[in-house]
Amino acid sequence: MKKRFTTVREHQLLPHQKVFLQRVSSPIVERDSWIASIAQAVLKKPLDQISDREEQVLKDKLLHFVKELDNLREIQQGQKDNNEVLKFDLTTINNGLRSRVIEIPRGKKKEVKKLVNEIRKQLKSKENISVAVLAKLLEEKLNNE
Repeated sequence: MKKRFTTVREHQLLPHQKVFLQRVSSPIVERDSWIASIAQAVLKKPLDQISDREEQVLKDKLLHFVKELDNLREIQQGQKDNNEVLKFDLTTINNGLRSRVIEIPRGKKKEVKKLVNEIRKQLKSKENISVAVLAKLLEEKLNNE
């Protein structure tokens, strides 16, 4: 796992991500100490003080932290010329999981912002279904690619 995140730019991470990455990348040789260090970064308490119930919380948070860093690594690899980069996953029964990294070139940011504002106005009166509408639009777009 240490090698997996060597390309992640630490200065772009949130504080909890930074601490997690530092623990994963630490030069601790002894396996149990290394694991305890990571667990403490995730749960903010020593491993020997967690309850059985917290063990599942640790597993879930650990998976979440790793997925966050994987996503950030993928985004950072795709980022060029200081453009904005987004990544999203869409899972449906018919098509399974589909992931996309979207790069918004600096020259297109105003155009994107204008269209986002137009769509936002259209969805404002439909707060209860706006996320569903956006998800369906994304699904359609992915099906047509």
